[in-house]
Order: sequence, then structure tokens, then C-alpha cells
Amino acid sequence: MQSLKAYKNPVNNTLGVILFFSFWAGLILAGFSINLYEATFIPWYIPVAVYIVPALVLSPLVLKMLFRERPKYVIAKCFILTIGNVAGLGGIILYTFMAVNFYNVDEGAVTTQKVPIVARGFNKYKTSTVPYVVVKYKNLSKEFQCPYDYSPVYEFHQMQVTVNHGYFGFDVVKKEEFLK
Repeated sequence: MQSLKAYKNPVNNTLGVILFFSFWAGLILAGFSINLYEATFIPWYIPVAVYIVPALVLSPLVLKMLFRERPKYVIAKCFILTIGNVAGLGGIILYTFMAVNFYNVDEGAVTTQKVPIVARGFNKYKTSTVPYVVVKYKNLSKEFQCPYDYSPVYEFHQMQVTVNHGYFGFDVVKKEEFLK
């Protein structure tokens, strides 16, 4: 019989460590990609698809790499691994997609347009209320939060936006200004 001190685990945990760090990196980068989404005219379903689909495709491959033989409780492990892949790998892929579109803009294609304000309101947070407006740009509705001292949002009917053409074709907002 072998003592516990002499026992060495034959399992290689390298892939598990990589998945652990990719999970946390993906969650952090997904948070950063929200800021890029707010400054980009892009339909909501494209970032959601970029976040979920690649991770779902990669989950069976990662599962096969982690478990050579059929593990116990395979459905629970598949579910947890898929959730981890969506949060980790999906966040990394989403941030990469949004950052390439945002930072690789065509500097020569700057356009300034007046867009109508279609809705106004106030978002309530814990201790403050922030005004916002919703504009319509190329059949996309986009919400812009106003500065805290900009409470007379009902006086404005148009917004002037300066946009650049992003790398993947989605327009990136560089400057916005309220017009009466």
C-alpha cells in the first residue's frame, strides 16, 4: 500500500488551469466590450451571437480534450463546462470582435449626420437619475446617456453624430451633440 505523501496524481491539470483563467479573463473582457457596444451602431443580436455561438461550438472539443473516457455525471459536467466556455471564451471572442471593429476604423470615412430623437427618459440608479435619449440611425435604435447636468432632454429633437466606418462595417460613434 502506498502512503498519501508518495501518491502523485496522474492527471494533467494544465487545460483546467487555462480554462480557469480564460473564464475570468472572458468575464472581465465582456464587461469592457459593453463600453464598446455603447459607442457602436450594431444590432443587439450580433454581439449576442458572437458571444454564444463560438463557445457552444468549442465546448464539445474542450470536453473531449478534458475527459478521455466517459466521466461520471457527464451531463452535469457538460453543462458546467458549456456555461464556463460561454462566459470565458465567449467574452474573449466578443471583446476581440468589438475591439477590432472599434479601433480599426477608416479615418477617411468620417461622416456627420443629424438623427432624430425618438424617445427620451430617465434611468434611475441607486442614488441618481440619469437622462437618456434614443435615436434612430439607419433603422437602428441606439440609447445615449446624457451627462448628469444635462437634465433638459425634452428640449432637444435632434442629435448630431459623427461616425467612422468600423472594420466590420458597423459605424462607430466618435462624437455626439444635441440640437434643438
